[in-house]
Amino acid sequence: MTVTCSPTYPVAGEEVTLSQTVTISGTTVTIELPAFDLTSVPPNSAVATGVLVDDADVRIATVTPDVAGDYAFTVTAYDEFAAPPAYDGDGAGVVRQVVTTSESYTLRVGEQMDLPIVALGHSLTLRLKVHNGTVTSASLVTSTTDKAYAASQDATVATKLAALVGVAASSIGPSLADAINTFATAYNAHRTNATAHPSGSGDNDTVNVFLPSRPYDLSQTIVQINQLRAVLYAHLTGASTNTISWHNADDTKNIIVAPPATDLASAIVLYADLWRVYEAHRVQIAAPASHPGADAVNTLGAVDKLSDLIKTVLAYFANASPTVPTGLEDGAVQLGALYGFRKVAT
Repeated sequence: MTVTCSPTYPVAGEEVTLSQTVTISGTTVTIELPAFDLTSVPPNSAVATGVLVDDADVRIATVTPDVAGDYAFTVTAYDEFAAPPAYDGDGAGVVRQVVTTSESYTLRVGEQMDLPIVALGHSLTLRLKVHNGTVTSASLVTSTTDKAYAASQDATVATKLAALVGVAASSIGPSLADAINTFATAYNAHRTNATAHPSGSGDNDTVNVFLPSRPYDLSQTIVQINQLRAVLYAHLTGASTNTISWHNADDTKNIIVAPPATDLASAIVLYADLWRVYEAHRVQIAAPASHPGADAVNTLGAVDKLSDLIKTVLAYFANASPTVPTGLEDGAVQLGALYGFRKVAT
């Protein structure tokens, strides 16, 4: 016996249709009137337990869960079906009664979770559905500008978005405290890298030192990532105004666009932006010629899937003239990207 649900990955508030099939003599039969007995619901659910019935007390196969969590059923099949020719030697069309033993079934109702991505006056919301600890759906919603909507439709962004599906929720993004510690090590080594800042062409940056180590709680994580933002920005753009010229030219190309963090969500977005900026900066050798040679040593390693998506969205936001996906009004996107126009609310 097999019990299935539609939609396959429901969330709270969606009507769910249940069905049961059995296999008899090699033929799969869908049970028309099984008894779906709801035996337990999540602690904060108001859905009544018992056999699913309509107002006329007739068994039904639908339920609308009101919260995420596990809804446990005992399912008992009662049905009549037309037997196939091979069934007990009878001819086709002979009606047989099917009475199966009961089975247990757990309806896992997932949750929708949002993460805002905000920079330069543009905003998108990353919406994930998660079931049993795994991301089952990923989308970008609630765009606030034409450019933000265009970013959500960009082919590269779409590829990064799809990569989140099927991944354990606990591993799609960075462990932020560890990531900051890794970032600090790479950055502090970069600012004194002999290839990127050699004697004679530039000096080591002994001004913009990132001192903190691995944060121990959320509040320190937010404090430190904001400190890292300030230090990295000063390293990028401060050489021209300092007596120590660690860059031949300020890096005004790879600029941080995410605002300082105020909570964990904005800290995650900021981390992705710092990753984007640093990885581009360490190899910046032309237009502007910040470094006489690329720093190929002090990398941050492979980027996690969540940061990879976010940094790609932020790069689109930062592009003054982005490629507009086919089918969109490119003039509207360009007016917003180049001059700050906003679409008229309808």
